[in-house]
Amino acid sequence: MRMPASRQPRSVGHPRRRVLSVPIIVAAALVVLAISAGSASGLPPITLGVAQQPTETLKLSAINPAPKVTVTNPGGTGVTGVPVQVSLEVVAGSGSLTVGSTTSAISDSNGVATFANLAVTSPGQYKLLANSGSATVESNIFAVDDLRFGQQPTETQKNAAISPAPTVRIKDPYGVGIPGKTVHVTLLTVSGSGALTGGSTLSETTDANGVATFDNLSVDNSGQYQLIATSDNASVTSNGFIVADQINSCNGGSCTAHGSKPGTDVDASAINAGAGSSLAVSVIENTAPPINVCTGFVPLGAGSFVDILSTGTSRPDITVTWRLDKTLVQAAGNPAASKFDICLGAVNLDDPSGSNTTGWTTKSGVPATAVSNGFLGVTLFWGLLGDCPKKGRPTGPCVLSRFKNSAGDEIVTFFLAAPWDASFHGG
Repeated sequence: MRMPASRQPRSVGHPRRRVLSVPIIVAAALVVLAISAGSASGLPPITLGVAQQPTETLKLSAINPAPKVTVTNPGGTGVTGVPVQVSLEVVAGSGSLTVGSTTSAISDSNGVATFANLAVTSPGQYKLLANSGSATVESNIFAVDDLRFGQQPTETQKNAAISPAPTVRIKDPYGVGIPGKTVHVTLLTVSGSGALTGGSTLSETTDANGVATFDNLSVDNSGQYQLIATSDNASVTSNGFIVADQINSCNGGSCTAHGSKPGTDVDASAINAGAGSSLAVSVIENTAPPINVCTGFVPLGAGSFVDILSTGTSRPDITVTWRLDKTLVQAAGNPAASKFDICLGAVNLDDPSGSNTTGWTTKSGVPATAVSNGFLGVTLFWGLLGDCPKKGRPTGPCVLSRFKNSAGDEIVTFFLAAPWDASFHGG
């Protein structure tokens, strides 16, 4: 599948100086804005102070060290068991405390209420306001920075470096990159069984522009994956990307590619491919078509992706051959060759969103069912493939032949007429 190119965030300068990232710890005795109050029951008044100021942090990341509020009596002794609440005051920005933030705490035996998991949703400058009854105290201003992917990972061949190299950028509230921050990446598996190879560099430091570049990440098996980038205790997840068994350039307008997993082989060929195009084949274990798109269909073996990668408008015709090993055929009861089908989920390369596309015609003669694929950012049209017409070039996806070879393997060959490429399952 071709995934839409991610839009690059643009840095925005600001004439004001950025907030220093040096933590500032202000003792409770030095807090200027602290208001005392007595309780309605006539107990001695209490005073709130800030023992640990909030420090510069990343959006969606718990403020660390955890902010602390002191509760003292007129003699300066800590008061235990007093409930304290905090709220966020916006100085610049549009953030709020995250849903999971704990905004209430009880003062401990030393009179200290600790707020261990406060996080802010968006970059900006903020203050914390603590209160207990009518006693209040306000923190220093603190900055919340932005962590995001710049260059998203794109489809690549297994054991090959992801190219272009994924990048992660950390920016301050004014959009200025922050240098010297360590960023670590891990692999999130959506389907497949791959891992980042041993030669991958998993940690990088942001440069003068606040960008960390990961130029040698590779995955050792085909599948669908995402990258998770972490800095301090904040993280961000990339767009989804496919790792293919094989990607070959379409020199001269034609190309072939192959993929396999135990029990399943897929071979594809493309003709009339444009300059700069490549053909990718991915055979992926532990996948299945969406529910209710291929009624009565039982997938056998591994699922597959066959897609064209192109920076232009290449719209080739693709022929795909799916082979199911005889052991799996026999385990399914050794049905006749004609009983096997292809459940196809195809994307229109001219309209990846599917907003102006009518689904290709399925085996039952109705349009294929549109299913939005959030992982790939496209709409796939799903259904069982019918047979191709006996004469002329097919105008949509269809089966060219079904047979068993001399070894007893099931062989199904089908056609993807331009502008379709596809995910599919045989069974």
